[in-house]
Amino acid sequence: MNPTPKASEKLDAVRLMQFIVKWKKQLIYVGIASILISFVFTLPVFMKPMFKAQTIIYPVNLQTYSKETATEQMVQLLHSEDVRMKLVNAFDLYSHYDVDSTGNYPRFEIMKRIEENISVSKTEFESIEISIIDENPITAAAMCDSILSFVDQKAISLVRVRANEVVTIIEKQMRDKKGRLIL
Repeated sequence: MNPTPKASEKLDAVRLMQFIVKWKKQLIYVGIASILISFVFTLPVFMKPMFKAQTIIYPVNLQTYSKETATEQMVQLLHSEDVRMKLVNAFDLYSHYDVDSTGNYPRFEIMKRIEENISVSKTEFESIEISIIDENPITAAAMCDSILSFVDQKAISLVRVRANEVVTIIEKQMRDKKGRLIL
């Protein structure tokens, strides 16, 4: 059905070399112009340098209460609004990211910027990788440390709340048992 291409239609090395030789000056000019333009537009004047702080954590202070693993729970805590708002307040991210806190939807804007600059992902060994990108390497590292602290505080508070619920249930059961023993 498909006729084989004629020899004149095939792209062969000889014709390619003839094309390159014929247009060599133009190709060299375009190559040099591309290198110069890319160099100029990657200077700090046009593009701010960004730094990345990265950490890998393993969730050890969480108890699983459902089918979720501790890693999945920790990822959810890292994405929680409580933790992110603590980060916003601790580093004054509204001014750091030039977000107008009195404008339209400032919370949406700051959360969008955080989502762009903070990456949370599970690794293959059930740990969590947190990457923070910022213009200042010291700020990126401090944000990385702080987010760990905020998540740890949140995890501890959740464990305490669950433990208090268990204590309340056990105390109620003990009162019921005592009531039965007295009768």
